[in-house]
Amino acid sequence: MKAMIGTVILMGSTLRGIAPPETAGPAWHHPLYLGNGELWRQRVEVVVTNRSERAAAGTVVTVRIGRREGEADLVGAEARAVRVCNARGEEMQYDLVTPTGQPLRTGPIPEGAELSLPVECPAQAQATYYLYFDNPAAWPVPDFLEGSGKLRNGGLEEGEGEAPTGWQHDANDEQHRTFWVEENPHSGRRCLKTWVAPGAEPTWIATRQSNLQILGGAKYRMTAWVKAENVEGYAGWYIHVGNEQNFMLISPMLSAGDGTFDWKPVQAEFSAPLEADRADLGTVLRGTGTAWFDDVTLECLDGEAPLAVRASPPERLALQVGRSPRR
Repeated sequence: MKAMIGTVILMGSTLRGIAPPETAGPAWHHPLYLGNGELWRQRVEVVVTNRSERAAAGTVVTVRIGRREGEADLVGAEARAVRVCNARGEEMQYDLVTPTGQPLRTGPIPEGAELSLPVECPAQAQATYYLYFDNPAAWPVPDFLEGSGKLRNGGLEEGEGEAPTGWQHDANDEQHRTFWVEENPHSGRRCLKTWVAPGAEPTWIATRQSNLQILGGAKYRMTAWVKAENVEGYAGWYIHVGNEQNFMLISPMLSAGDGTFDWKPVQAEFSAPLEADRADLGTVLRGTGTAWFDDVTLECLDGEAPLAVRASPPERLALQVGRSPRR
């Protein structure tokens, strides 16, 4: 994309140039996707600092929406008009979610929402990105980034339909069933449930969350809760850690055992292989019986994240508009 130059006709008036933003910065990028002939009037500069010795190649980072220092002040902006691009003006997919982790596609953006984007940044360097907003005529984009970069809705409370937001059930059959229920959860109102009929063939029937961002070489702790009734085999949780070529470089298992028991915690600590960059995790009932699952967390135990994200205050475009010349 190129910065806008020259004279542009806009809604019957002549745009005789774009004045510098109120906060001086690099050239304004234009046009952006599905702008419907209008301009974006505001943007936020986001600087990503890579403090590690490894280049970031598509690593997902999260920008918190808010008015505190370092946050992106898109509070109240219309979600459908958000666009993200790098310093060269190349537009990028992103994801935008509410403070509770639900997808946010239209309507005003609340404080505490989060925007995720993939970044490219050499080791020990910085990269700059721009969050454009404030275009009343913009249409919504059709596609969003898959893979939020972190576990969402670990309490399993948010969502509609048959599965909580961010989670997906495996295919069910008459002897293997997965549910999202309100049956004595460990906390909150809801939890997951798996039922396997007596005598059924053991399978890896599960409810899963995929495309989680993992930092190669970092230490992690996964904790979750399990409850069981008449389980033969074992119930628990799993996590697969890998990369595009091998999705399961390691696969820690959090087994709670068999039999009948009330809610109890399971936990695993592990170091991600250096070449790992992603993970998926979910429930396990390997055998028969009934098990319930709730309150899963995944923590990075390393003190300082290798990628630091900082947003600047919004820049506002100052337009110089005059009448179209008469013919």
